[in-house]
Amino acid sequence: MSDRLRAITVPADGQILPYMGSVHAARSSIGQGAAAFMPAAADLPAERTISVYIDANGGQAWNCMGDECAPHPMQSRTAARGFTSGVRLPWRYDWIFELGAPATASPPAAPALDRRTWRAIRARAGRGASCPG
Repeated sequence: MSDRLRAITVPADGQILPYMGSVHAARSSIGQGAAAFMPAAADLPAERTISVYIDANGGQAWNCMGDECAPHPMQSRTAARGFTSGVRLPWRYDWIFELGAPATASPPAAPALDRRTWRAIRARAGRGASCPG
């Protein structure tokens, strides 16, 4: 997949706006040690990519925590709907889009792999044992 992302060509006046989960839209490595991984947006042409972190006022997100990939509660907070600069986040986003409302968890379109299979795939790829989200 990363080879396909790196091969994307963009016209001189074009931009890429990745439409993917917030962590996957980051531009630099996330995590440490064996659990570290490069998010998808890090493989896109940097000079043509606009990365947006989407944040919500609480609710639920589908992600993997511990040994469970499922809906998990998000921290409750209050923010007005709209765009702000992404400089306050550590993983290099250009913008933050505040939903201004709670999020609703959506399960993956494809069935989730069991944890053992996922860890074996990640280990073979040299990418640690993080669960897909």
